[in-house]
Amino acid sequence: MCDTKVGKARKYAEKEFEKEGKDLDDVLPDFDKNYRLLRKKCSESLDIDREDMPVVSADDIRGQLKKIQIKDLLPTQGEIWLEKVIKGIIKKGTDPFSSNTIVVSEEGYVLDGHHRYAQAMLAGPDLEIKAVCVPLDIKKLLQVGKAIEDKD
Repeated sequence: MCDTKVGKARKYAEKEFEKEGKDLDDVLPDFDKNYRLLRKKCSESLDIDREDMPVVSADDIRGQLKKIQIKDLLPTQGEIWLEKVIKGIIKKGTDPFSSNTIVVSEEGYVLDGHHRYAQAMLAGPDLEIKAVCVPLDIKKLLQVGKAIEDKD
């Protein structure tokens, strides 16, 4: 997704929305602008491979639960799949993002929930999402996340 230019992403999204009888611009009126911002955020990621990222639940880790504006967060992984993001929006719409919980570091890097993060960015960067904010820098949080994942 981060390497896909806006024109190509728009064409893909329009086609997927049309398959479901929906109009991209009705659901995501600022798609182009928000997609460009998401690509910029991706360029600031730590570019960690998706398979090297720990998979943890917000219930698995301690931190402060709060609402954070999506635009204040940064992705950790460099790979976010456009297909998964668009299909998630088509299936769930844009309203549920305020109830999804993601896990973030003290600097605002996303540990878990990258596709929800991307869905919310496309819906609107001023949107707030529930996040478990862990008072650790991302490098330490990655280690903790891997330790939690290894237990399971």
